[in-house]
Amino acid sequence: MSFVGRQRHPASLNLFVRAVITRSGLIGRGFAVLALLSAALGGAYIGLFSCGGYVWHELVVLVAIAALTAAAIIFAAARTRIWRTTLIFSLGVILTYRVFIGVAWPFYLGPASAGDYLSEFSHAFLFGPC
Repeated sequence: MSFVGRQRHPASLNLFVRAVITRSGLIGRGFAVLALLSAALGGAYIGLFSCGGYVWHELVVLVAIAALTAAAIIFAAARTRIWRTTLIFSLGVILTYRVFIGVAWPFYLGPASAGDYLSEFSHAFLFGPC
């Protein structure tokens, strides 16, 4: 059986393209959830265990978050081209990472009061732990 000269019917090609685009939205959402989850867990890990630890841990966490965020944006771009949503999602991932660093860092020190916790939270959120 020879496939030379065999052409696909345009309607079947259109169905194939639609199936890829439909699935890319679902895949993009999966990558988006993974990006936010890795930002939250990575931020908590860095907040709790980064002082006196290895510097490359934070680099690995940031590369993983960036790769998952880029994958989510790329797969979402196949379906929609709304840049405002992309910007909001990217900022959301960054803020999730920073907030979880701020939430976890005071527990590394053991806050004495709520005011102490809020002070350490704001310092870690703005400047990072340590």
